[in-house]
Amino acid sequence: MAQALQDFAKGLEQSMQAASDAAALLQQEVAGNTAAIQLLQQMQQQMQQAQQIQQQQVQQIAGNVAQIQADLLPLKYASARSSNAMALYEEPLVPVPTAAGPIPPGFPATANALHRLNGAQVDNLLRAYGLATTDELEVRRNRLAHHVGVGLRQQ
Repeated sequence: MAQALQDFAKGLEQSMQAASDAAALLQQEVAGNTAAIQLLQQMQQQMQQAQQIQQQQVQQIAGNVAQIQADLLPLKYASARSSNAMALYEEPLVPVPTAAGPIPPGFPATANALHRLNGAQVDNLLRAYGLATTDELEVRRNRLAHHVGVGLRQQ
């Protein structure tokens, strides 16, 4: 019986050693997983920071583009008026942008078309350009023509 007890104790000791070894391996694996998780969290944080920087750069570029467009608007306006000043009556006009930038709807294709606009059409264009809509129709047409660079017609 003493031998059986010694064998049992020895088996128990071996089992305990195996359990201890398994626990050590498990701790190493958990430590490795913890390190991997921490590394992944750091990478995620770095990616979020990079994304924020990229978004800031995109916003800055968008602001720069908007400023460049605003800076170019007077040049577009002057170029269109200059081209229109040289256009003959049936040659195409270069649309003149409004102060906000877009071309107003109904912009006439030629100088002759401009001088054939009716009162409502003239007034719509004058309002788009922020110009007065008072006076006789021919005076308003000439106001519009002058604004877009087209030569004036005598009444």
